Amino acid sequence: MTINGYPTWIRNKAKKLATTTGRPQLEEKEKPKAVIVTPYIPNLSEGLRRILNKVEIRVCFSHKNTIRNKVVKPKDKVGDTERTGIIYKYECQDCEEVYIGETERTLTARSKEHNSDFRLGHVGKSSVADHSIENNHIIKWNSVEIIDQEQKWYHRKVKEKINILKHPINMNKQPGVKIAKSWDNLNTPFNSRSTHHPQQQDRLTQPHPSNIASNQSSEPDDIRLITADETSL
Repeated sequence: MTINGYPTWIRNKAKKLATTTGRPQLEEKEKPKAVIVTPYIPNLSEGLRRILNKVEIRVCFSHKNTIRNKVVKPKDKVGDTERTGIIYKYECQDCEEVYIGETERTLTARSKEHNSDFRLGHVGKSSVADHSIENNHIIKWNSVEIIDQEQKWYHRKVKEKINILKHPINMNKQPGVKIAKSWDNLNTPFNSRSTHHPQQQDRLTQPHPSNIASNQSSEPDDIRLITADETSL
């Protein structure tokens, strides 16, 4: 190659290929059938790894208490009043009635609207404000409670309806979305609920035809009163 005028870097590359061609290729490791990741538990994880290695399953261990989790916190936690897609509850200070509402916005924004309707005396815009205005009751405005969260509109409406049924003493003027009648017994005590279908309950309370026939056959066909004259005979 030198005689033929090949540059030095080509000659060096050719020598390197000539020396590595005859080397045996290293055998590739067999790929595992599956890989699982579990938290590391001292004195237990090692034994689990040995057992699963026998069936060609690779075990990888993870740790939750890492430096990243302890130090890095890129976002601040959102407060309850800034959560969106919520179902909330207001309570009345002067009676047992509650108000169940839902909103896709934050609780702060919706609460401002309820308070505004109450302060300005707007009747018909807010059921909780109407209750306070019409009955001269005090609403626990600062004790509003978030009872559920749901981002999807229809699912949120269903959850609102379920919570309205759970609180039958309420000031809600709108009945909410229509859901299955099976939810109507949410406030019925468990022990008082019938464990049978209504038709089954009717069959249980009605006597069986064979029992009716046996009762009828046991009664005498001719029943009459015996007078005092007949007893003296």
